[in-house]
Amino acid sequence: MASNTTKSSKSDQILSELLQIALKDSDNNRRSEKRFPFFRPISVQIDNHSFSAFTREVSISGIGLLHSMELPLKEVSITLAEQPKPLHVLIERCESIGEGWYISGGKLVDRSC
Repeated sequence: MASNTTKSSKSDQILSELLQIALKDSDNNRRSEKRFPFFRPISVQIDNHSFSAFTREVSISGIGLLHSMELPLKEVSITLAEQPKPLHVLIERCESIGEGWYISGGKLVDRSC
């Protein structure tokens, strides 16, 4: 019985630490626009090459991505399975989060002008 209590208390401690990190991250949100969680598989096209990735969140003018390759800080095209027309995104930041994974954020580029 003590073993289960110990496991539970360690799990509670880990969860508490994760929640503190998430709270700190949300307090550091300097963006002026509201972001919405939006997890979907996508295809990223860079210089005639296509890579699989995922969206993380969207706002009225930008998008957050999760992927297994470093993205250049330039314009890329992304395609969602439900949307045949690609979105053009200017990647403004890309950072490694470990184990070969990256998160990036970009601004939607209006190509209709």
